[in-house]
Amino acid sequence: MRFRFSTKWLVCVLSVLFVQGCGPASRKFYPIGIYTVATEEAFRDARDGGFNTVHIYDTKPDVIAEAERMAGKFGLKLVCYPGNHPRRDGSFNSDRVDETLKQLKYSRSILAWYLYDEPGGRGLRPDLLHDFHLYVKERSARIATGFVVGSGERYRDYAGCSDIAMLDWYPIPLHRLDSIAYHIGKCREYLGRGQEMWMVLQALDWTVFSEKVRRKGTGRAPTLDELRLMTFLSVAEKIDGVFYWSYRTPRDEWIIKGHPRLWEDVRRMASELNGFYPFLISRKEIDGLKVVVSSDVSSPAVKCLFKRVGRSELRRARRVQRGKAGSVIEAGCYLLAVNASEEDIEVEYSGFGSVDGTVMELIEGKILEVSANRLRDVLSPYQVRMYYFGR
Repeated sequence: MRFRFSTKWLVCVLSVLFVQGCGPASRKFYPIGIYTVATEEAFRDARDGGFNTVHIYDTKPDVIAEAERMAGKFGLKLVCYPGNHPRRDGSFNSDRVDETLKQLKYSRSILAWYLYDEPGGRGLRPDLLHDFHLYVKERSARIATGFVVGSGERYRDYAGCSDIAMLDWYPIPLHRLDSIAYHIGKCREYLGRGQEMWMVLQALDWTVFSEKVRRKGTGRAPTLDELRLMTFLSVAEKIDGVFYWSYRTPRDEWIIKGHPRLWEDVRRMASELNGFYPFLISRKEIDGLKVVVSSDVSSPAVKCLFKRVGRSELRRARRVQRGKAGSVIEAGCYLLAVNASEEDIEVEYSGFGSVDGTVMELIEGKILEVSANRLRDVLSPYQVRMYYFGR
């Protein structure tokens, strides 16, 4: 008996294997990225700013090839279009896609093919995006595909249309910051088992695009505390990569270097993420943690993630961060805690095992006392803590 396997069937199998993987104890790579990096100066700024991944919007094959070369030159990973993207009727320039994929399908610098930008908002049907995903994977099976949606609910319609889910919910100034957690949760409901999700965070003043915000006069860029909250709330929600939008906008309405305070704050976030890189790539979550918050808090506003970092994560972090400002942590157990509320919260942690005397909090460099294997602390609004419990 002979069996015949169609190419699309094989691509579907490879996509499932890519998404599900084999359950490693740590990730090989955690993207810390920034969008819309187009020039050599921008690539250099991204590298020097602590980012390990960049995104470009251009679809021209020669521009993509040059961006891939620049990414290699500066030791960065690249997220880019595969030479074109579908129109609303699903058609696309197959010659440009074929040219790009033939030239770059074995690239070590390309982290993912970016299939589309917010298909729900631009009226592209899910089946047409899925067809484009299959077309790209048939010609470049090794490199992941991804596309971004503007809200967690949007992903429901487009689930399964790429290897990686990407979410770009921008809350400031119209929504609560903790709404990020809600949209991550909604998006996660529709992920495949083991499928990665990347978060694209707001790093601009939304008045650039919103007439409503301009009329109200409420537009502004995120503060440092808001950036840190959005960043580490995403990490606490087990996001697999963090990007910031944007170094510049596609038509140059906004260039982040024209806003020095914000540019410094975004680079500081990249630095803090790099400092905790072994924690980011570890998949060794620790069960049993108990968290009790002050009784007058109306919702469970403190989000926690408790992990073990071992020598394998430290070695992998050193390989990824070679020649750059890298990790500041050592092997041991770490607890990330994020107060996503606008209130001071008293919190008590327990269930972390036996700890001798004190715990170090790494972001502020504080030493906290542990009594009867319970740790008590007060988290101010939007405060992020990283506690080190030793080995």
